[in-house]
Amino acid sequence: MPFDLVWPEGHARLDLPAAGASAVDAALALAPVLPALALLQDWIGAPLHDLRPAADAPWPAAALTLAWGEGGRLALPWRLLPWGRTPPAALPLHHWPCWPARLLLQALPAARLPARERVPGALLLLPASFAGADCALELHAPAGGLPLPRLGGVVWQPQAGSLQLAAARPLADSGDVGARVWLEQTLEVDARAWFGGWPQPLELAAGAARLEIDGRPCAEGPLLPAGRGWGLRLQRLAAVSEPLAWT
Repeated sequence: MPFDLVWPEGHARLDLPAAGASAVDAALALAPVLPALALLQDWIGAPLHDLRPAADAPWPAAALTLAWGEGGRLALPWRLLPWGRTPPAALPLHHWPCWPARLLLQALPAARLPARERVPGALLLLPASFAGADCALELHAPAGGLPLPRLGGVVWQPQAGSLQLAAARPLADSGDVGARVWLEQTLEVDARAWFGGWPQPLELAAGAARLEIDGRPCAEGPLLPAGRGWGLRLQRLAAVSEPLAWT
């Protein structure tokens, strides 16, 4: 039997396969999960407004659906998810998805990259790599059709071939596009990284990267070591007079 978990900000759906159709069966099925529901309220940061058997409504589509306990499942709408807050270890949530994400290596004002300096063979140094600054992760395709927060505090160590997510935290969108250098490789990142970090590092060596200016592809090429940092060799440039698209 499915149950609606009602918060003022939205409804979640909990499906317990052992629950029968009667009110007594529903109460018996709910009793063992009440401590876990208390943990869920703590994680979301607000008490439940109501808990009731679900009406004949479709399973929520724009939600994060996870396995709950043994054989159950829980659908949490995006607006209820507490970004940056680690779920309690005792919360019986399983089978977290992996989301495709891309790694932002460098953001610069577009004025610092005039067209006359963007020539084939030029090496664009990445100041953040010299300073040991953090990178950022952004979902490659928004999950559920909704934008999810970018992650900061991501530490890339290309010499070691690893990406550390333990200190990841949600970032507010600055709205300033400018010039950005993205790693070409799309990553598969455990969704738990968006909730207070994911302790397991990802294997990630240096490869190709792409330069975008005001959201449009401008150049791409390999990442090369440059002293204590890294640079992007501008190997292929997009034609300015033509639509900027890679094949």
